Amino acid sequence: MDAAMQILRCRLYDPRASPVFASAEENRRWGEFSSFGRSAQLFSSPGNCMIFSGTRFVKRATIQRCFLGPEAVVLEHVLREIQETFPDRISIVRLNGLLHADDRSALKEIAKQLCVEHELEFSKAASFEENLRFLTVILEQFSLSHKALVLVLDEFDLFAQKPKQSLLYNLLDLLQSPSSQAAVIGISCRLDADQLLEKRVRSRFSQRKILFLPPPSEEITRFLEAVLVIPVDSSANLAQHANAFNAKISAWLQMETTKELVNKLAALDSSPRNIIDSVFRNLLDYLKNTKSTTPKHPPTICALADLSVLELFLLTSMKRLENKERDTYTFNSVFKEYQDGYKSSDSYSKKAAYKAFEHLLERELIGYSDGRAVSTLSHLRPVKMLISFEELEQGLEASPICPATLRQWYSQPGDLSMFSLITFSWNVSAEA
Repeated sequence: MDAAMQILRCRLYDPRASPVFASAEENRRWGEFSSFGRSAQLFSSPGNCMIFSGTRFVKRATIQRCFLGPEAVVLEHVLREIQETFPDRISIVRLNGLLHADDRSALKEIAKQLCVEHELEFSKAASFEENLRFLTVILEQFSLSHKALVLVLDEFDLFAQKPKQSLLYNLLDLLQSPSSQAAVIGISCRLDADQLLEKRVRSRFSQRKILFLPPPSEEITRFLEAVLVIPVDSSANLAQHANAFNAKISAWLQMETTKELVNKLAALDSSPRNIIDSVFRNLLDYLKNTKSTTPKHPPTICALADLSVLELFLLTSMKRLENKERDTYTFNSVFKEYQDGYKSSDSYSKKAAYKAFEHLLERELIGYSDGRAVSTLSHLRPVKMLISFEELEQGLEASPICPATLRQWYSQPGDLSMFSLITFSWNVSAEA
């Protein structure tokens, strides 16, 4: 068992290992972009820009290789292939729309990464124009030395939502030069990320876009089998145990509880990280012949199940606002939706609701959508949900304190003024 677990750890956490989670569609996209990059087309024509669009799998800015979504896995693997094919001829600069809130800080980060890589002196006090001139000079030097620059913009849609889109305009404008050997690659969870571009920016965009769809349940099962099944000839010491271990894995994959868990993962979050977190403990219980074979909830569902009733009410209010075709909303509009839906003497105060609202922000279940720095007027800033409706529904079902009336309110599409006739005997004095 220890030797088998050692092989699994190497597969899951070794950064040199190739990603094993590749659906048929992903393999096609992989080959499309890989051949595009290795053939040097990526740098042979001006205005190279490409957008990778896929389901949001990772909500945090700091990620590791095995925690990436499929679009980021493919990008990282192909960039590594290009670096191996053209050693010392490619520089990669990475930005994130969540970290670099304005155009000045983003261009400053580009200059900083280039200075660190090429051992140049970096000026913290440089202005936007000075950093832009520095980038222009770097691209000219790259052209003379036959080097290429790749700018990877994670959360590309957040860059596109900034006023005037000055950063994107200047970057794509630099790529228009025939001697420019550079490319801009955006990663976004929005399928319409390219439509967010202004006309002057879109005219410089090369209209290359690769879409990654979430895999179905069958491909998740194949992923688990590829990760967990041990090759018989991997080690002489494992030869006598590998067949028995693989038989247990096959039996576990055929269990109804495992199939149910895989179906939930396909509907909610099919990233490798979430799959591993969700199934690994269940698998260990099975291998140890324990009685616990009930599938564990994904981390997001567990976080929702730990929320208070008021926090669940606020999330449900946001869901109802989105059903009314409102992509973003402020705390005031969320609280008004809650008051309109639940009119009772037992309703929570606005002060208690605001504390619950701040807690949802801390738990990263909701987030600000304007991309600005921290502001004292947080109740006036627009926010959006960072979880899906399916995850919220699963969280309501998993919550031990969620009242049945809240589940009914969640499922009701229209105005629920009838809730004014229902009262609850909740003890709200502690939270108020």
